Amino acid sequence: MKTFAISLIIAVAAASGVRASTPVALGPSDSVENVSMPTWTILWWHWAFSMDQRLSPIRDRTGERCALNQSGPVWYLTGGFGVDSVIRYCTVPANRHLFFPVVNLLIAPSENEPITCAEAQKKASFDRVDFLNFWVRVNDVDMRDAVMLVSSPDCFDVMARMPKIYKAPMVFPAATSGFWVMMEPLPEGKHVIQFGAQDTRGGKPNDGIIQAVEYVLTVEAE
Repeated sequence: MKTFAISLIIAVAAASGVRASTPVALGPSDSVENVSMPTWTILWWHWAFSMDQRLSPIRDRTGERCALNQSGPVWYLTGGFGVDSVIRYCTVPANRHLFFPVVNLLIAPSENEPITCAEAQKKASFDRVDFLNFWVRVNDVDMRDAVMLVSSPDCFDVMARMPKIYKAPMVFPAATSGFWVMMEPLPEGKHVIQFGAQDTRGGKPNDGIIQAVEYVLTVEAE
C-alpha cells in the first residue's frame, strides 16, 4: 500500500526593527471562534490545498502570496517542502490569530490505492518525539512552551476547499498530526516569528531535516 506524507519543518532568523510586545499563545484545549485546535489543523490543510499548487504559499520564496485564500479570524503561516531556506515578508490584517506548524504530517490515500481512516490516523501519529529539537521565538521572546501536539479529530477530504474549476478528486480519508502554535493577534507594527525543528536521529544536531524560513510580519489595520 502506498501513501503520501508531507512533513513541514520550519526555522526562522531574527530581524531588527521589531515592535516590542508580549506575545500570547493558546493551548490545545482552547478554541478560536468556537473552533477547536484539532479542527484548525484540518482547516489549515484545506487552505494549503485550496489553490493551484504552483501558486501555493508553501512554495512561495518571498511572501508575495502570503494572503492567498486567507479569510476569517485565523491567518495561516507555513514552511516549505523538504530542506529549505526562505525569507518571506507578509502583511497581515490586525485582529487575526496566527496559526502555524513547527512540524506537521499529512497522511492520505495515493491515486488508486485506498487507505482506511484508522490506518491514516495511525500513520499520522507521532509515536516518538525524542529525536525532535524544536524552538519558537516571537519578537525575541522564547515561546517553545507554546508548541502543542495536536491531531485531527477525524479523517477529512484534503481537497474540500479546492475550487470546482480545477475538478480535483476527493482525497479521503486523510489524517494529520503535528506540533502547532496558535498565537493571539499581535498589535499593529512589525514582528518577527521564529520557529523551527531539527531531526537529531543519529546523535548529531545537523542530521536529518531542517529548514530556515524567516517571517517578517507587518500587522496593519484594515
